[in-house]
Amino acid sequence: MREILLHWLRGAPFRDFGRMRTFIAMKLTLSHLFLLIGLLGYSPRLLAQEPTKNAAPPKQDAKVSKLGSLKRGNAVMPLLKQAEAASSQQPQKALDYVAEALAMSINENDALGEAQSYQTLGNINQQQGLYAKAVESYRKALDGFQTLGEKGLAYEVKKKLAAALEANGEQAPALAMWTEVQQEATASSRAEDLVLAKTAIARIYGKQGKEELALKNYQEVLQLEEKRGNPKGVMDASNSIGDVYLKQEKSQQALDYYSRSQSLASELDDNSLVKSNENIGKVLRLEKRYDQELALRQQSIAINLKSNNRVALNDEYLEVARLYLEQQQASAALPFLRKSLALSTELKQLDKKGEAYRALSEAYGQLNNVSQALAQYKLYVATVDEQYKQKEKEFSGLLRFSEELAERQKQIESLEKDRQLNAKTIELLRREQQQQRLLIYGLLLGLALVFVASYLLYKSAQKRRIANQLLALKSLRSQMNPHFIFNALNSVNSFISQNDERSANKYLSEFSRLMRAVMENSQHDFVPLSTELRILELYLSLEHFRFREKFDYTFEVDSALDTDATQIPPMLIQPYIENAVWHGLRYKEGKGFLSVKVGRENDHLLVSVEDDGIGRRKSQALKTANQRENVSTGLRNIENRLRILNEIHRTRLSVTIEDRVPADESGTRVLIRIPLLIQEIAV
Repeated sequence: MREILLHWLRGAPFRDFGRMRTFIAMKLTLSHLFLLIGLLGYSPRLLAQEPTKNAAPPKQDAKVSKLGSLKRGNAVMPLLKQAEAASSQQPQKALDYVAEALAMSINENDALGEAQSYQTLGNINQQQGLYAKAVESYRKALDGFQTLGEKGLAYEVKKKLAAALEANGEQAPALAMWTEVQQEATASSRAEDLVLAKTAIARIYGKQGKEELALKNYQEVLQLEEKRGNPKGVMDASNSIGDVYLKQEKSQQALDYYSRSQSLASELDDNSLVKSNENIGKVLRLEKRYDQELALRQQSIAINLKSNNRVALNDEYLEVARLYLEQQQASAALPFLRKSLALSTELKQLDKKGEAYRALSEAYGQLNNVSQALAQYKLYVATVDEQYKQKEKEFSGLLRFSEELAERQKQIESLEKDRQLNAKTIELLRREQQQQRLLIYGLLLGLALVFVASYLLYKSAQKRRIANQLLALKSLRSQMNPHFIFNALNSVNSFISQNDERSANKYLSEFSRLMRAVMENSQHDFVPLSTELRILELYLSLEHFRFREKFDYTFEVDSALDTDATQIPPMLIQPYIENAVWHGLRYKEGKGFLSVKVGRENDHLLVSVEDDGIGRRKSQALKTANQRENVSTGLRNIENRLRILNEIHRTRLSVTIEDRVPADESGTRVLIRIPLLIQEIAV
């Protein structure tokens, strides 16, 4: 306790969250203790005196208060301008300027300056991607401007609030606010803002799956832009309409609007033309009109070379390569892939570099160059691993930065709370004459604040714990892929070592399909059961292809199950099938049998993986000393994932492993139970 007090008095920063939490709780308690001591020190004679010069000013007439606020509002503007200027490069410093402006506004009872300070705070939060905080700040600014009758300033804040709500994923409130902006823009004949609001409304309807409403609003935007004579706006609206039609799989309508955009883009600038070509290319690819798409891509490459737009050029190289690969023209794709790989390395684009390596692996696979295909695929896996590490490092930095900003936000928010607390305390000093009543009020207030502070600390710790668990869950999912890839590549190596090039080529082709599906699923916490079943069937066929002399299998799915609507965690079942093959059936004398059944048991999805292999005890006996010390990576990760999922979502996913024939401990049965309510969590 003494160490914490000395830490506070010296003004040193807290780097340990536990010590900081103790300090905050203690500081709140000490603050209220000092308040009570101060209150006890007042005598009735002092209480009867006039308020000191630091007391809150008496209430004024509303008109007088507004006029005074308008005059003082200009005093904080230099600070707010400095905050806006520093917001992108030095957000912490920008928050310091806002805190100073807000403190000045509160001390001088400047309502306009206070509202402007909250608006600037919302701008900073929006720029830093802290959308929930931005919404909170903009609401405070809007309330302030509306109280003062500042309709023009309130209107501008409404646009910012609507954008923040949409960015924060609050679609219904965002739609309501954009509708309000649209109505005011129509009433005041603000054509540009009307286009902005209608475009946002259409965008939200598109996110909600209400495509006809989205089309209706985009069509109205198109008419407005044509009326205004704004070719850039007409082009953007045409592209948006084309996107909606393409989503509805109405290729011809999408192509019509994309073509209209293309004709306008050719008169505007090269970047707009490249974007229009990209949109048309999507439709042509969908309809397999490869020659026309290739001509567009070549035109875009020439434009990007001329403008030295290397990022866009890299994208075009990749798309042309994919175009050739779809036509089984691997030789034509290779030069573009090599150019893309060189550009990706130069531009440090790990995602594009990974895509280039994967496409190279596919190209060499088409050319039956198994060794090169495998080498390129290993480079792709290494690049993906490097990308994961880079993203994890960026996420850690962003988390630390967000914590720093949150601390400064708390300081700003405390100014408002301090003002309210000070006003309440003075009001109590004016009204109450008896020392005992002051003590009671002080104690109640102190207890309430301690309770609120403790509750907020608890909620903050709970959110931090959940965030750490989600990060751990993502890390476990990412670990499944290298483990799975390693085991599968061993199978490819086995075929190559046996000079069975044809089998290796066939296995690698199927393995590529499997890995693409696994990589796509690993990005999600939950996937449809139908998708996971397709992956399991493909995986089983690959294992049976290699060990066909060791086992046969069946794969049964209850026809009553809605596999598209049912959601399960990805890669949950596969490790148990892998264990059955590699540790149970592979060592059995004679041919074994593996049964996989998926059905329903009351309110649970029941997955049964059953083999007649050598059993767990014999499998353990066959392992080396080193193997006995190491539990299966896949199963260990599954156990950790189940524990975290059950804790976060408060559900009960369970796995039971037992001997198939208890008498002689032969065979193994794994029962995986997944609550069907899990689909509600996933949605």
